Amino acid sequence: MFEYPLRLEDDETDSGEPAILVTAPDLPGFVSAGDTVDGACLQARDALIVWAWQQMDKGLDMPPASPAAGRPTVQLPTGAALKVLIHQAMRADGVSRADLARRLGRDEKVVRRILDFGHASPPDQLDDALRALGRRPVISVAPLEPAA
Repeated sequence: MFEYPLRLEDDETDSGEPAILVTAPDLPGFVSAGDTVDGACLQARDALIVWAWQQMDKGLDMPPASPAAGRPTVQLPTGAALKVLIHQAMRADGVSRADLARRLGRDEKVVRRILDFGHASPPDQLDDALRALGRRPVISVAPLEPAA
């Protein structure tokens, strides 16, 4: 979930050093870069976190990802993905932060932290928020694709 294909292009820095420019066709305005392919993909992960947080701040959902079709991908970390899913469930159901706080029997500050990518929310708190929204997490793992 929230795994997006990347487009990597050779580029150069302002000083003329080689660089790898990273864009994600499914994510308008998403741009990142790195010195190497591995570095560029690592930077793309951080950029995806920021991009997703900005989407939430704008009150928008994450767009669906297109098939990777052999392209490298970037994926939201699990905690961030759960925060996005909580945000999207709230939007879909018309639930405000205050409403979710009432359902949880907690202060609204707790909900703000649950939705804050900069706060490491405990997994049970994320589970509780999803359950309060009538959802449950379904988790699976898959083997890593071999490096090309």
